[in-house]
Amino acid sequence: MKKWAFILFTVFIAAALILSGCSTSSNTTTTQAPKTLKIGAMYSLTGDMSTVEILLRDGALLCQDWINENGGITINGEKYLIELVVEDTKSTVDGTVTAATKLVEQDKVKFIIGLVRPDMSIACSSVTEAAGVLRALDWDGNPEDMSAKTPYTFRPILGGAEMIPVLYDYLVEAYPNVKTVAILNSDEPGGQGYSKASEAIAGAHGLQVVASELTPTGTQDYYSVMTKLLAAKPDALDLGSGNPMEVELRFKQARELGFTGPIFNLTPVSLYNILDTAGKDLCYDYFNPALDMQSSTVPSMIKEVQKRWEAAYGTSFQDNFESFQGWDTLWCLVQAIKAAQSIDPSTVKTAWEKMPSIETCYGTGHMGGLKTYGINHLVVRPQCISRLNNGTIELIKWYTPDFP
Repeated sequence: MKKWAFILFTVFIAAALILSGCSTSSNTTTTQAPKTLKIGAMYSLTGDMSTVEILLRDGALLCQDWINENGGITINGEKYLIELVVEDTKSTVDGTVTAATKLVEQDKVKFIIGLVRPDMSIACSSVTEAAGVLRALDWDGNPEDMSAKTPYTFRPILGGAEMIPVLYDYLVEAYPNVKTVAILNSDEPGGQGYSKASEAIAGAHGLQVVASELTPTGTQDYYSVMTKLLAAKPDALDLGSGNPMEVELRFKQARELGFTGPIFNLTPVSLYNILDTAGKDLCYDYFNPALDMQSSTVPSMIKEVQKRWEAAYGTSFQDNFESFQGWDTLWCLVQAIKAAQSIDPSTVKTAWEKMPSIETCYGTGHMGGLKTYGINHLVVRPQCISRLNNGTIELIKWYTPDFP
């Protein structure tokens, strides 16, 4: 009897040890720590572009936290959390090349987000394309930036070039008496390209361009160049692209010089900031591709970003809503990585090009740009136009542009 008891006890202990080992192995599998996927984030944290690019960085950081809180990215059964490696481009071409070189050669990142101004983005591509590092841009629209010559560059954000046709559509629709227009842009590759595009599209709408000027980036005193533009007696002003401060000052100074016609610009500068800068009395007949946060049509994802922004930073999101572009750039990249089930940039590139749909803060988008830019790397998504009139802001329309 004692012998059988000893045998049973031995078997019990052995079985317990085996089960314990299985349990430990199972727990190790289910509680395995997630890996880290480092993504470069290039923003002008200093210099003239910092006023808008700091907002974009902050939006990207909010998206990073949101993605990680929701489990990160699962790729072939392995979980990854996002870690943004932020570098300051210093609003200069040299600063951009230095930042890109560090991210690629020292930090060994395979993906980079950010970049707004074309001259800096073009400079970055000289580093990233040769290294096979995939970029997702926060703005732009210059053909040199995204083409068949830049196979590792994507743009999840509609830039100034995509805004021009619809803004001119609205101009001739809302102001049928307008026959002439004057154009002002920054003197850099993006602004130069936008001026040429605006001139062509204005002509296609039956409008005559009576004056077109370029000013150095970071300009604050536009009175002399605006006087020159207004001397041509335009019916409307196209204030082109630029950082928020530039656009706000262009608008304010044009009104102060007595221009009373319609004014618009290509960048989604907050209309609330325009109102604060120029004052209610000057704020009439102005429109741009910004979002009115008081509209009943604000997308649900923008509301999520707003909630997180105001909780994290304690400032009004409607005054800083351009930050959603930083969020969208990272979110779209993450969706492409998920679709590829890979962290190899070449594999992600191929998968992203073929995605039938992609989610953005403004709604569901799709991939386009093959005929327009020679490469299917543009996220085409809903866009809006809002108007500032008699000190009142209102969203005029939503539309999805066509960029096949």
